[in-house]
Amino acid sequence: MYAKTCGLEMQRLGIKPSTFTFSIILRACKSVEALEYGKQVHTQVYKYDLQGDEFIGSGLIDFYCSLGLSTYALRCFNLTPRLDIVSWTSMVAGYIQNGEIESAFDLFYKLLESGMKPDEFIISSMLGACADLAAARSGELIQGYAVKAGFGKFLLFKIHRYACMQNLEILILLIFPLQR
Repeated sequence: MYAKTCGLEMQRLGIKPSTFTFSIILRACKSVEALEYGKQVHTQVYKYDLQGDEFIGSGLIDFYCSLGLSTYALRCFNLTPRLDIVSWTSMVAGYIQNGEIESAFDLFYKLLESGMKPDEFIISSMLGACADLAAARSGELIQGYAVKAGFGKFLLFKIHRYACMQNLEILILLIFPLQR
């Protein structure tokens, strides 16, 4: 893994890695499932006091979730001093990816309670979770929120929700509204 080699060489030379460097190395660790080296990178992040960076925080969350380690990811999430929408989305999507749908819903509701506004990415993740659960009512509520928040113009939300829930009649009407 070239990113690991570069990271180790930078360490050997005493070069302080940047947040950009760490995010690239974490992404590389995720793609090859290099858990132990990823943990070493995590230690370096704390050594250089970069855990407050939102890109590093969401990178760590994504790294641990991609390896099925939601507990580690949640620890990183909770230790991130400035949670932004990317951090929230990374954690919610990680829960969904790992089949922890109830935890994803709990965190989504905490996001809403915090006063932060969801974006189209987290809304899309939650609609996917509703479809996975065949939770039609929850999907309708989240889609309603998306429309009120101005995301209604994105047909993708509607198509994704109805396609996953296998409501083909509505899906056909959404995709081919003029051909009726």
